[in-house]
Amino acid sequence: MKFRPGDKVKFKDEPGMGIVTRVDAKGMVYVETEDGFERPVYPADLMHTEMFSGGGSPVIHTVEEDAAGEVSAPAAPVQKEEDNAPPVGGEDTAFFVGVVQREEKFAFYLINDSEYDLFFTFGRWEKDGGARLLERGELEAGTKYLLAELLPEGEQLFFVQGLLYAGRRFVPRPPLDKQIPFGVNAIPRAREFRDNPFFDEKAWLISLMPAHVTEPQIAEEKKKEILKSKGDLKPQRRKMMIRPGITGHEPVEEVDLHIEEIVEDREGMSNGEILEVQLARFETALEGAIRNHQKKIVFIHGLGQGKLKNEVRKRLEKRKIPFQDAPFKEYGYGATLVLLK
Repeated sequence: MKFRPGDKVKFKDEPGMGIVTRVDAKGMVYVETEDGFERPVYPADLMHTEMFSGGGSPVIHTVEEDAAGEVSAPAAPVQKEEDNAPPVGGEDTAFFVGVVQREEKFAFYLINDSEYDLFFTFGRWEKDGGARLLERGELEAGTKYLLAELLPEGEQLFFVQGLLYAGRRFVPRPPLDKQIPFGVNAIPRAREFRDNPFFDEKAWLISLMPAHVTEPQIAEEKKKEILKSKGDLKPQRRKMMIRPGITGHEPVEEVDLHIEEIVEDREGMSNGEILEVQLARFETALEGAIRNHQKKIVFIHGLGQGKLKNEVRKRLEKRKIPFQDAPFKEYGYGATLVLLK
């Protein structure tokens, strides 16, 4: 059965109706549902409807006319092989934004290293709280796509959102939702560009979703178990460094808040749990520096989405402890220098 934009359709295996908005090159039909959302649907899962001119219930076309004009009963549904096949998708699923520097510009690529196809949007948050859509589309499994080539101008916050699917049977995965700060104060450092399997040149890879996905909702008791079993803290070692640009030749303590420097095994930890552990290390190190009458201490938080940096500075502001960006030459844009009395 063929569908065209504007056709009124009904879903065969579930309640609800909608209007066809478009049909892509693969034959996938996009239907705008009654709640205003557009969703992709296989043609075999749709049927035409026709409304009475005076309103009322829809008439569903469940029979078709043959060439002679006679009405014939619908054929029995054919069992497809994919209905009995194992669902697509599993643990080895990864999506990235890959950033490659090309002269003064940075090329942002969306990378699909999975068995899923991906419907995605890429945009930029604006000052009024809205967002400007820059790219949208469908990215097939095992491919990459150039989103934009950007100059590090001003302070910009980009986002990538996406919905995963794979044929008729697949393992459901959480939607993608990642924010990426980029601008004069959020330029990736040279050491973040590494060899990788996706480009012939070094690239900065930003993971969009964890390789291992935990349950969407985790009880408080479960969170405590994860922190206890998976978040065993590494021994805290004071790292005193000579940084002439900060204290002359007096050693200054550096505290690395990257999660891999704090816990032995981060597997199974949610983003919220990781942030909680990082802030606990921050508070412990700060109190220790105050007790030891240190003049200065540096916290290395990296760039990331800026959540850790913002939370660290929010807590310092609340306690009225002065701070500033650590010297760029030593730390790039990923560290905060705290000035203690």
